[in-house]
Order: sequence, then structure tokens, then C-alpha cells
Amino acid sequence: MKSDIELLHEFKKGNPRAFDQLVLRHQKTIYFLALRLLGNEVEAQDLAQNTFVQVFRNAHRFKGKSEFKTWVFRIAVNLSKNHLRGRSRKNETDLDGLELVSPSNPLSSVVSREEERELFRLVNRLPRKQRITLILRIYKGFSYAEISSVLGCPVGTAKANFHQAIKKLKSVLTPKGENL
Repeated sequence: MKSDIELLHEFKKGNPRAFDQLVLRHQKTIYFLALRLLGNEVEAQDLAQNTFVQVFRNAHRFKGKSEFKTWVFRIAVNLSKNHLRGRSRKNETDLDGLELVSPSNPLSSVVSREEERELFRLVNRLPRKQRITLILRIYKGFSYAEISSVLGCPVGTAKANFHQAIKKLKSVLTPKGENL
């Protein structure tokens, strides 16, 4: 199987099938990232599609200083930031069909559907950078270095964003006087 870089190189040389393979390889991951960031299936589908339109248009700009996956995630995160800024109403998220906890995630055996919805609401209330960092770290398994590349910030800032997000969630989820 060819690497992302090999496929991108083939695409730059004029092979459109190489780009199709890149899209097939990354479309689900980008869609689920967008779904977690936006909370709306239709908007997530649009954002995923727009991400690959941007990748197509800007493939010549990819210099290989980061992994291809990280570059695509950065495009998706930037597009979601722009989209969220443009939203006219804050609470128009559609929670139907949204799963923050998947069968492969160990939390699924502990968290009920209603608790899952509440967790989504709490995560959605975090400041934007903390929310993105938390989603990339927990749900996508990104390293702090990858997160810093996606967000365009130092690794220390990515770590601080994650720890602040966890601290805020703990403070809301833990009854006073109890520790998690």
C-alpha cells in the first residue's frame, strides 16, 4: 500500500486516482472530527467535503514538514473554526445519531446515552482550543506534537489546553468534596 506522501506526489504529477485514494483513506476520520467539532451531521458532511476541496486546490502547497494526515486535520479544524464563527445561533446542534462513545471506546460500557449527550454538551461548552485539543487527543489519539501542528501552537500550549479541558470537565462532573 502506498503512503499518503506517495499518493500526493502521484496526484501532483497528474494522477487523479491517487487523490481519490487519499480521500477514501481519510474521509471517515475527517467526517467524525467535523461531527465532534460541529455537532451536526449535515454540517460535518459539508465540512469534510470542503476539507478535501481545499486539499485538492492546495496540494501544491504541502511541503512535507508534517504528516499529510496532520495537514488535512489542520485544514478541517480551520474550516470548522470559520464555520463556528459564522453560525448565527449557538445551540443549533443536532444530537440525534451523534456518538461520542463508540463500541471500541472503553467508556461505552459505563456511559449511558443520556450521559453521552450531557458529556457532549459539556465538551461543547469548553473554549474552542481546549475542545479541539480534547477531541484530537482522546477521540483521535493524536500526540501533543500532532495537536500542536494542527493548531499551530507550541507543544506546551497543546498540553496546557488538554489539561485545562480535563480540569474543567472534572470540576463540572465531580460533586463537591469528591475526587474522580
